[in-house]
Amino acid sequence: VNHTIFSIAVYGEYDYVIVGAGSAGSVIANRLSETGYNSVLLLEAGGHESDFSDIPGMDVYLQGLEFNWNYNSTPQTTSCL
Repeated sequence: VNHTIFSIAVYGEYDYVIVGAGSAGSVIANRLSETGYNSVLLLEAGGHESDFSDIPGMDVYLQGLEFNWNYNSTPQTTSCL
């Protein structure tokens, strides 16, 4: 990425810095911040959202973008998900 965009000031000190707002990162950030005693910075790659993100069914046009690293997990034989 050749540019940085912050909509708010993020410079400072934090008790926790979480890199990645996926399913685990978002939950961890929420749990750490829910008491109000911890300062938490959650970082996620990306820029301004596309207009397609607000339209139901248009998510297919958001696949394979610059910030999709196409990570795949190992197939799970004992999971129903």
